[in-house]
Amino acid sequence: MENSRQPRRRTKAARVQQEIIERINSGIYLGKLPGVNQLAQEFAVNPLTISKVLRNLSELGLVYQRERIGTFVGRKRRIGFLIFKSDRDRQGNPDHLISYYKIIRGCARVMEPEHLTLHSLVAASNEAEAIEQLKREVDALVFSTAGSVSEEELAITAGVPRVRVLGDYRQRSGYPQITYDNDAIGPLAAEYLVRCGCRRFITFGPLPENLNESRYRSFAARVAEFGHRVTELPLDPYFLPFSEYMEQGRRQLAPALESREPTGIFVPNDLACTPLYQIIYQLGRNPAEFTIVGCDNNDFHLHGLYPRPVAIDIRMEDIGRDAAHVLLEIINGRRPADDCDKIIKTPELVIPSSFVRSAAGYELQGGAAEAERRVRLSPP
Repeated sequence: MENSRQPRRRTKAARVQQEIIERINSGIYLGKLPGVNQLAQEFAVNPLTISKVLRNLSELGLVYQRERIGTFVGRKRRIGFLIFKSDRDRQGNPDHLISYYKIIRGCARVMEPEHLTLHSLVAASNEAEAIEQLKREVDALVFSTAGSVSEEELAITAGVPRVRVLGDYRQRSGYPQITYDNDAIGPLAAEYLVRCGCRRFITFGPLPENLNESRYRSFAARVAEFGHRVTELPLDPYFLPFSEYMEQGRRQLAPALESREPTGIFVPNDLACTPLYQIIYQLGRNPAEFTIVGCDNNDFHLHGLYPRPVAIDIRMEDIGRDAAHVLLEIINGRRPADDCDKIIKTPELVIPSSFVRSAAGYELQGGAAEAERRVRLSPP
């Protein structure tokens, strides 16, 4: 006689999980669920079993858990972070990647207390299928794109509440945008160098194109207002082998640094700060002899430089926080989805604690970290 196989008995966890699912579906459980100990007592199981069940239900999207508060019916709302790739992003441009990381970190700091999760995707405009998949999985979208938004990118991002970060704030749009005032960077650097007593001015860094073009142009214009001229030494580290980049840098900087007049050097992108310091040392000089102002306040490039240069912070993390706040207002119905407001952050000058020169005419900003001072220039 063949032994008939007995049906496998469900575990306690499976039985409890099924019962809780039925109570959620029937509306018995709404909002916050009973606590772990209360559920354990009700179902006559160990509290560890209840904790396991709640984790499973969270993974299924039926509940979400708030640390030290409890478990709630429903899923966490999800926010997508979409980055449209540019040519330089595809080459692994570290500046763009770090900028995006700072923005995402700013978003996350606002979203986590609100029980939102963040899903990111780096894609090109022709990867519409992947972007549509992201949109189906999220409740709202933060997106960033290099330069102006194309009609194709605009159409792809439609269909969900959206906020754009970065980009030209002068471009018309049908959605909120949070960015920074790129035109304020050059004058901020120029005014600082003039106040430090500089009489000669040099720009050193990437080619004057896109964002850098505005920084070069506005810096030179502000220096000219003080009656000085700028020596421009553009070198692009993106497309030159490092050895060739350094050799060209030495040839260009050598005559520019011969003068013993107080010299200020503006680096429109922190990426060029480390090569600049190396070239100065190779020429037998010391970076401490010059007043150097970088831009972006990018610790990836400035870490280990001494004296650490003054930097202009374009406030990427603040941009991320503002983007998250605006999206929350849209999701919660406090702001229309087609709102066209633009929030433009003003760059800040960051003076590290290792900086020894004194410059009059600064107004300290409150809440500065011990390692640095953030200042706002008063009118010269």
